[in-house]
Amino acid sequence: AYNEEQFYPAHDRHCSVGVSSRVMSYLCNMNSKTFFRFVRENVTWLQGYRPVSLHVNYHPEKPQRMVDLYAFYYGQDSRGIFKWNGGEGSKLATECKAIPKNVRPARSVGVVSRLLEARKAEWGGV
Repeated sequence: AYNEEQFYPAHDRHCSVGVSSRVMSYLCNMNSKTFFRFVRENVTWLQGYRPVSLHVNYHPEKPQRMVDLYAFYYGQDSRGIFKWNGGEGSKLATECKAIPKNVRPARSVGVVSRLLEARKAEWGGV
């Protein structure tokens, strides 16, 4: 809303807000959604191109993506950037497939023990 206000023209009693606009290139000052949806899939942009800044904030798995982006730009390791979807989650979904489905949870874990004893679970807690 604040950014939108600066582009309304002055008219009648409405004065301009008196700020100047600076528009930055979205490829130079990039957000992670742009990187994972567009730059990563473009071979020309991916090879030899480096943004001035890259802001990671759109994804729930933010720390892991930051590690993979750092490894890509500073460690020349491109494997990590290809495991993520453009939006959220893993493109490979290996984390979920690796969980054994027919194994009973360990009672030694506190929350598991309480759930098994209560014989019910609720979204807000036990």
